[in-house]
Amino acid sequence: MNPGFQENRSHDFDPEGLTYRRFAMEDYRHLCVDLDDLVEALDSHHPDMEWYLDLNTGEVLFASADTPMEGLDDLEEDVDYMAIFPMSPRQSFEIMEDFVDALPEGTPKQALWVALDHRKPFAAFKDELGLGPLREQWCAFHDTRMRGYAMEWLEEHVPGAQV
Repeated sequence: MNPGFQENRSHDFDPEGLTYRRFAMEDYRHLCVDLDDLVEALDSHHPDMEWYLDLNTGEVLFASADTPMEGLDDLEEDVDYMAIFPMSPRQSFEIMEDFVDALPEGTPKQALWVALDHRKPFAAFKDELGLGPLREQWCAFHDTRMRGYAMEWLEEHVPGAQV
């Protein structure tokens, strides 16, 4: 049984398993979650990967076709594990837009706006970044935003957990 469990779970999933619902508050102060692992889970958009947070240990676990987790079917129903769903593509796109907004006026900014207007904006954006200082700026910006998002996710879904 989850040591943070009081009377009701503070989260549950809708029938489609896509969103969380809140019930009563649990205390997860006993949990220490690796922020980098949580960021990886929230930023993962591989359709064949599933991510879970162990509510007893704080460990972020993943499973895929290549790396199956024993008892994966049970995890979806187990109150000791919480499914971690990735950030939506729209939210990821907004991070890219915010990055471009923050750039000084000039050719790189214009080129990235064109990339975001492309039929496949994620690929075009990455191609336009190229290698070098602009990509390094993007990586730092993206990392900062994802860490903030992960902290908000923890606060909302696992109140009291530490990083």
